[in-house]
Amino acid sequence: RTQLYRYLHGNVLILSYETAISDQEVLKTLVQKNKTLVCFDESHYLKNIKSVRTKACLDISEGAVKTSIFSGSPIPNRPEDIFPQLKVLGFPVGSTVQEFKCLYPDAESIRN
Repeated sequence: RTQLYRYLHGNVLILSYETAISDQEVLKTLVQKNKTLVCFDESHYLKNIKSVRTKACLDISEGAVKTSIFSGSPIPNRPEDIFPQLKVLGFPVGSTVQEFKCLYPDAESIRN
């Protein structure tokens, strides 16, 4: 895969979460170099801010021109679960869950 990444010049890249973890550094560079749209399906997999998966996806998405998330699951009930998803999308949610809770103390403020 590393050899293949050298020759990719697309603006959309589809891959699994496991690939995002194992190839994080090269994907981060690829996304920045090619002005890429990054899309994450089943975004509920990103609800744990401390997981390796979420950290890798945050790192990769920081260099993207735009990031989108998709999910067939209802919105989470706890702020801790939606925080990483909003962070991946680039919203100004703070750097910690505690900051997020101060900025958005209730469901209405998150919705707005």
